[in-house]
Amino acid sequence: MAPLQGSRCASRWYGRDLVNWQEARAFVIAFCLFKPRASLATGLLVAIAGLVEALGLVLIIPLLQIAGGTGARGHWSTLLARLHIDSRPEQITLVLSAFAALMLVRAALISIRQSAVIRLELEFLSSLQIRLIERLGAAPWSAIVGLRHARVNRILGSDIQRLGQAAIGLVQSIVAAITLTVQLTFSMLLSPLLTLLAVLFVATGALLSAPLFRAARQVGDSVTDANLMMVNEVGQFLGALKLAMSQNLAPRFVADFSGAMTDSVQAELTFVARENRSRLRMTVAGIVMAGGIAGIGLGVVAVPVPTLVALLLILSRMAGPAQALQTQALEVVRALPAYAQIRELEAELASDRGLATDAILPALEVLSFDRVGYRHPRGADGAGSGVDALDLELRRGEFLGVAGRSGAGKTSFADLLVGLYHPQAGRILLNGTPVTLANHSAWRDRLAYVAQDPFMRHASIRENLLWSNPGASDAAIARALWIADADDLLARLPEGLATWLGERGSLISGGERQRLALARAVLRDPQLLILDEATNAIDIDGEQIILHRLREACPDTTILMIAHRLESLRRCDRILLFDAGRVVAQGSFETMRSRLVAVERDDATAAAPHAGQTQGAS
Repeated sequence: MAPLQGSRCASRWYGRDLVNWQEARAFVIAFCLFKPRASLATGLLVAIAGLVEALGLVLIIPLLQIAGGTGARGHWSTLLARLHIDSRPEQITLVLSAFAALMLVRAALISIRQSAVIRLELEFLSSLQIRLIERLGAAPWSAIVGLRHARVNRILGSDIQRLGQAAIGLVQSIVAAITLTVQLTFSMLLSPLLTLLAVLFVATGALLSAPLFRAARQVGDSVTDANLMMVNEVGQFLGALKLAMSQNLAPRFVADFSGAMTDSVQAELTFVARENRSRLRMTVAGIVMAGGIAGIGLGVVAVPVPTLVALLLILSRMAGPAQALQTQALEVVRALPAYAQIRELEAELASDRGLATDAILPALEVLSFDRVGYRHPRGADGAGSGVDALDLELRRGEFLGVAGRSGAGKTSFADLLVGLYHPQAGRILLNGTPVTLANHSAWRDRLAYVAQDPFMRHASIRENLLWSNPGASDAAIARALWIADADDLLARLPEGLATWLGERGSLISGGERQRLALARAVLRDPQLLILDEATNAIDIDGEQIILHRLREACPDTTILMIAHRLESLRRCDRILLFDAGRVVAQGSFETMRSRLVAVERDDATAAAPHAGQTQGAS
């Protein structure tokens, strides 16, 4: 995985990057500052729970003193005397009751803490997903058009899930660190020298486990890449399902997916094995350390037995948080590549078109292109396709046709009209006033766009229609269906508007999808309707009925129709003929007929070697 631009590693082990501390710091800060009050409250709960547990362990000292027959000493003796508790059974009962009460308080605090941690984690992940979707919705089309869908799906799916584990790991690491600090403080009060010996031992073990962190980062990179591979393969398989099944290509997809899964699982298992070996070594070393400290405490420092027992209990209790600190820190390191991917995607989607404005726009009377030019960055010639020096007008209620060979610039013109791209040259004027369409949410609210392969949600017909206008009445829906000549389709379906369309509308034909997409566009009541090969799956007679109804029912709507089929343009008031990004001719259907016939013939000739394949819009 490529690192974030400008990032650098602060630590290196064996000549290789251990952890990208900039990524780690960014993740920790983002999580802690997401809801600082909640984070602080959680930290306080952890500290109090650790303090209560340490106090409970310290009660072992007077308990052992009393049980050994020597009686409580020092501060404990003074405390019991003030409470007028003199008998041994009463003293033992009091200490045990205090210990039990402290453990109950600790259990209650841990329960409250766990609920707070889960809430913090879920809300943090939800905020990341919402922020990413908002960035997608606000990003310029130039950033969206080249985006891999598999990458976005992986980030919103597996990467976010891994970040959830990392968020828990981060909280647990903080919990462990606070618990260790509290326990270490009490241990230092009992025996500073023995505590320092234990700290030195733990620090040495931490240094020796450093390669495990590098391995965790490598596993994180490997899993991130494998997840992208798997999501990509599944997406391609589902997208080409009919082709794959009809030509027996499914085994190839299965083989690629299986290979990615096997590599990912093997990387995880290898890391887990290393982690388990490290944990076993640390356990053995901990036992040796406990024996050494006991020997030094009894034979060298001469620590009293009750104090030494309490110290060993505290040190043994520290083993759990210490191990948790390492384990959860490794979990965070493994998830850093996923967090880096989210940051990279957010940076790519950062809008360069400025804030969308809701400034009031006048109703469309004349929309003018004044020497407008735009060239896409891609293309074998280095220049890319697009349009050059466009000078034209669209008037309210006009039915404008757009024709030209594939690649002539028709769709680029429509994209500029919609506001997907900024003109690189020239101006767009609305009623004579220059306007940046890409920045106007009000402009996008006024138009409707119907593509050659319309998108349908995995939902009912009603839900798909209302997507464009959630408040539309049943009467408006019926009118839109009639205009799109889709009312007969509804009559044939037993469930009517409640009929489920399937994934991307797979349960109905291409022509039926186009009719429903047209109805959805009409339901928007647009001032500008753009039809980009939007009726090419509908027969000529059906198309003519739809276009006639459109003109009759929506006389004030400006309609822009991009089409390769000659008959589709017959009803247009004016036809623009594009070639090499320019308008080379325009006029009525009759005056343009011969040139349109030539374009249709050339397109048919060009498509002949690729019969059976779907030809995309230019």
